[in-house]
Amino acid sequence: AQGWAGSESARFALASAAVGEEVLGGQAPTVDLALVACARALALPRHAPLSIFALGRVIGWIAHIIEQYEADQLIRPRARYVGVRPSGQPSSSQ
Repeated sequence: AQGWAGSESARFALASAAVGEEVLGGQAPTVDLALVACARALALPRHAPLSIFALGRVIGWIAHIIEQYEADQLIRPRARYVGVRPSGQPSSSQ
């Protein structure tokens, strides 16, 4: 058995990464390429890469929520909303 490393999907992923780097001006492609390559290698449905990405994102959010509850503080308190304040809302300085 040649395994995944020698498979057509692996060759596709590597070739796509090389083209992606060239198109992106030397920057490496994002995780999206890896998800597509894995889904293709495993013969998953076309929507699988997006579903896997979304699932990973939601799991990360849940992990952050759990961490914040355990620490009883925000993970990124320096982040501030800078948009227009909805009417009737007090400012943070009040």
